Amino acid sequence: MSHPGMRFERSNVGWVLCLNCATVFEAAQSETYICPNCDYEFDLETLLNRPKLASNAVHFGYQYRTVYEGEHEEGPRAHYSLLLLHEIVEWVALAVISGLIGGASTELAKRAIAKLRKQVAEEPELRDLDEAKLVLDEEEFKKLTLYVVDFLNGMENVPQEVKVSIIEEMLVNRAVEILARRDKAEELGDLRQPRARRLEAAKELQEEDLVGQADFENMWKDIQHKA
Repeated sequence: MSHPGMRFERSNVGWVLCLNCATVFEAAQSETYICPNCDYEFDLETLLNRPKLASNAVHFGYQYRTVYEGEHEEGPRAHYSLLLLHEIVEWVALAVISGLIGGASTELAKRAIAKLRKQVAEEPELRDLDEAKLVLDEEEFKKLTLYVVDFLNGMENVPQEVKVSIIEEMLVNRAVEILARRDKAEELGDLRQPRARRLEAAKELQEEDLVGQADFENMWKDIQHKA
């Protein structure tokens, strides 16, 4: 099974991010992991909870925004179904978020970002990914960081039409996730609903996904452990 922020391929072997020292390592899919660098032990649930916000920030705040900004001046638009980017992009976004929310210090977050970028540059399998450009190229990296920050701030700097398009994608995505909760699924996924209601629903969804300082306060505490 694949999870947000984690993709296990090659006989269930994939890349895992240690949330304690920011080391990226390969491991077989499991319910628990032990970082080979700092010996930090963590379970699958811990690994998946915090990256969800980073995944949303990248998928909606960066990917969909980039697409819809490109079409903003071209008139009528279509809806898209964009695939998730490789987890290396989500990991960098997670490090950015950890410094913004305040649980991890800005300095620790910066060190985590630098360490992640260095590992992507030095590991051929990661460096050769198409998404590696978003992590390694300075201009692309600045854009990614800016869009992630904007997403966390409610997309205040995003043109209104682009913002509405992104929100519609978020609502449709959430409707699929909560099909079992039919009382809300129809309302959130129905694009015929008034725009004001969809905007209100989007705010409700963001509040449901909010994480707080406590979710990040122990991240990267052994960032300098070993090399």
